[in-house]
Amino acid sequence: MDQEITDLGSFTDRLMAEKGLEGLDTDVRTEVHADLLSRVEDRINASLLAHLPSDKSHEFEQVLDTGDEKKIQEFISASIPNANEVVAEALMVFRQTYLND
Repeated sequence: MDQEITDLGSFTDRLMAEKGLEGLDTDVRTEVHADLLSRVEDRINASLLAHLPSDKSHEFEQVLDTGDEKKIQEFISASIPNANEVVAEALMVFRQTYLND
């Protein structure tokens, strides 16, 4: 999961650069980056939930309650066969939306 967060951090850095936000004050840049990262994570989570079979919802809630990132990732991979594609699509849509605003 740490690798994913690092990758999402790099993704948000690139988005900010593409949006032309390099010249922001350091504190403002940090705040914008944190907000953007949170929004990206929310978009990914919403996309994954939309692709989760409805009969797996209760079980997924139980796995989430454990707080165990590895178990959560394993459950998602087992329950959503194309999870990587779902995440990639969510990132592409987010990028398009963010850069076109």
